[in-house]
Order: sequence, then C-alpha cells, then structure tokens
Amino acid sequence: MRILVCRCTIGYAGRLTTRLASGDRVVLFKDDGSVCIHARHGAKPINYMPGPTVVREEDGVLRVTRTASGEQLTIVVELPGVEPGAVHVVVDDRQLLIAGERPRPACCRPMAPRSRPGSR
Repeated sequence: MRILVCRCTIGYAGRLTTRLASGDRVVLFKDDGSVCIHARHGAKPINYMPGPTVVREEDGVLRVTRTASGEQLTIVVELPGVEPGAVHVVVDDRQLLIAGERPRPACCRPMAPRSRPGSR
C-alpha cells in the first residue's frame, strides 16, 4: 500500500464529471489497484476507484485510470510557493509520501504496537 498526504484538487471523468476544490487529503493506493481519497475528517472516502488501475505522474499531476471503464481521477498536488511544474510525486511501494518532502524510509514509519509489560 502507498499513502500520499497532500493539499490537492481532485477531478473525476467517467460516468459524470466532477471536481473537488483544493483541500488536505490522504490518498491510499492499495495493492489491489484501488484508490481511496479521504478528507481530513470522516471515515468514508470522498472519492474511490476500484482496481485494477494505472497510475501516471507528470509535474505533480497524478492520473489514475481504470482501463476497464475509461474512468479517470486527476489529482493535482499543490505546494504553496512552488510552481506547479516543479512538484514531483513519487509513487513507490512501501513509502509514506508527503508532498514536498522526501519519502520516509521504513525505519521512520510507525511500528507495530508493543505488548504491555508483564503480558505474554
């Protein structure tokens, strides 16, 4: 699973065409190819695309295409004070991604919960 935390706008083209204004989002790229986009609050995703999908990135714009139906999510990553073409998003396995920062190595990710002292 890959996780992207960023400020972005979201566009959808498929059965209908929609656009979400700029906002802070958590984007989950799941191993089965599905993509879930969550807002800062709430448990339900604000956008969802079932897999399999193809993800392409160019100049901070992620295009997620479901080839079976031709649907497409367009995620435009924004960084305040940075030109749009200067943003590059790395979509790679086992990375926690925060737009504008380097991917965090595995050693910096949260670890599994520790057992309580005295428990087995």
